[in-house]
Amino acid sequence: MATKLEQLHSATIRIAEHGVDGDAEEWNSLLALRDEALEELTALSALTGAQEQMVREISAYDSVLVEQMELLKEQAAASLEKLNQSKLQKNVYEQSYAAGSYFIDKRK
Repeated sequence: MATKLEQLHSATIRIAEHGVDGDAEEWNSLLALRDEALEELTALSALTGAQEQMVREISAYDSVLVEQMELLKEQAAASLEKLNQSKLQKNVYEQSYAAGSYFIDKRK
């Protein structure tokens, strides 16, 4: 059975090379796996050479992953801004009147 570190290593490489196209579940599972691997590593008294190498490789992909996260964050912010703009425009064009009221126009 693969350790959490090995699972994290393969998931990190897969996501860094292929991306996840904004799939929040995939990002959440990667972050949860990172937490689990960190707990596993802190429980160990010393790392083996292979484990140290995997940690270095995972760290090398951090900048790529952070860049992808920032891009997704910007896309989400743009979508929220667009949604807020459409709500604002909708509110401007909606009629604001009381349903049971009358409009009386005076003749000049």
